[in-house]
Amino acid sequence: MKLISEIVINKPASQIWDFINNPAYFALWQKGYESTVQISGSPGVEGSTAQHVYIENGKKFTFTEEVLKTEPPESISVVLDHPVMSYAITTTLTPHQDITNVKMSNQVTLKAFSFKVLAPFLKKTFLKRQDEDLSRLKTVLESRKPDSDDDPV
Repeated sequence: MKLISEIVINKPASQIWDFINNPAYFALWQKGYESTVQISGSPGVEGSTAQHVYIENGKKFTFTEEVLKTEPPESISVVLDHPVMSYAITTTLTPHQDITNVKMSNQVTLKAFSFKVLAPFLKKTFLKRQDEDLSRLKTVLESRKPDSDDDPV
């Protein structure tokens, strides 16, 4: 199933890019995020791999991420893989002076039979979560002031 969400953030694309590619900030905008273990490469770098842990309804889900393609600070494409589902996500940042349109395109593949049966009902839930994550991203980025020169928020 294809999920597309967009939001305008009142920050330059370079600041958003640095923020969304830094696991230290994931918990601030990704619901249920718990931790990351970098397997190879560096976060947000083409070819790198990592394991991300999320807690959903008290259950732990570990996703393996592979960064497929990056065009800093304009787009990043990743695959998040789990035994019951995978997400092929492309996040595109389109700058307009000091504001940026953030578009997240997510191709969700349900692998487990039980999820496939529920797919028509899950699409709305998945899209709502994706929209809420982008809304949190906007809120965090627009409300925080930089603490230091290397802090992207």
